[in-house]
Amino acid sequence: MQILIDKLTINDAPIVFDWVMRLLNELGEEGDELGALAEDKVLHAWRGMADRFHGFVAKTGAGDICGILTLADAFAIYANGNYGIINEMYVAPEYRSTGIGARLVDAAKNFGGKKVGLASTSPRRNQSAGNARGAFMKNKASSLPAQS
Repeated sequence: MQILIDKLTINDAPIVFDWVMRLLNELGEEGDELGALAEDKVLHAWRGMADRFHGFVAKTGAGDICGILTLADAFAIYANGNYGIINEMYVAPEYRSTGIGARLVDAAKNFGGKKVGLASTSPRRNQSAGNARGAFMKNKASSLPAQS
């Protein structure tokens, strides 16, 4: 199966919003904390940090979206400066276990050549997200070195 990874822009916000809501709906109670998505508020905040917030989309060769990932820039001493935090990542159920999650994580890692960490709402989610790349520590956020 041919999978293409594209970088999203703020113009693609409706896609990001739709897929993040899919993620939150699947999380159930964990996702209910958001309530309704305040799209105008989020768009305003996104515009203010467009150079530090990035989105990636996985598409099939036919152009069907099968997953997304959002990445925010952060700074830490242990990372020797800038690194990225994956805040949201979702692969449609019918495309799971096909390597799409790994491809999205690789795109995040290769973007700017930085380390990448994972933000999660629960230890269980950290562990399952780690399965996408096999490199996250159980019950903890971790750093993935950028590929050379």
